[in-house]
Amino acid sequence: MAKDKYSKGRPYAPSLGDKFWHAIWLSGRSNKELEQDFHYAAMVGKLWRAEYLLNEKKVDIASCDSFAIRWAANGGHADMLKLLFRHGGADVNARDGEALIRAVSQGHHAAAAVLLENGADPARQDFKSLRDAHKRKDMAMLAQLLPAAPTAKPLVVEWVAALKDPARPPAAEDTAQLRLFGRYLADDVPPPAPSAGGPKPPR
Repeated sequence: MAKDKYSKGRPYAPSLGDKFWHAIWLSGRSNKELEQDFHYAAMVGKLWRAEYLLNEKKVDIASCDSFAIRWAANGGHADMLKLLFRHGGADVNARDGEALIRAVSQGHHAAAAVLLENGADPARQDFKSLRDAHKRKDMAMLAQLLPAAPTAKPLVVEWVAALKDPARPPAAEDTAQLRLFGRYLADDVPPPAPSAGGPKPPR
């Protein structure tokens, strides 16, 4: 089936709403209005519209402190985040890591993974994303975040000590948490010293 005029040469198919917007609303839009249209598209996951505005109308992907990245993350729109990072120019850690914090707080694992792959820093705002995932006992999210947070060792040591506190009643997830935290902390253990005359460990 041949692509219509809206889809030709584009990786995404427009919805009926996109076609209506393009035919009725687009003409005469000011730059500010186009920017608002782009922010809305990112916020609700309208891939065709966001891609059209970036390519054809040259909207600023980083406008309003990378609003598009932050609110695509809030909505869990992993494919939108991939689109935005593919275009480049937005700050994944804008507003002190707000995008990752939003994704984690909403439990959006796929969106968090895309952010981490593109340099999101879990250490921002005193490890707020890590603390939130820990508070909600989201083990899958913690497993994603910890490899990107090498400076979180003291915080994880605190969590392990709390789990091992004999005055604390045990919980069902304790074993899984201790296993995850133990693997993370073990990465920081130095290699054993070589025996006299033996080979040195690789640096």
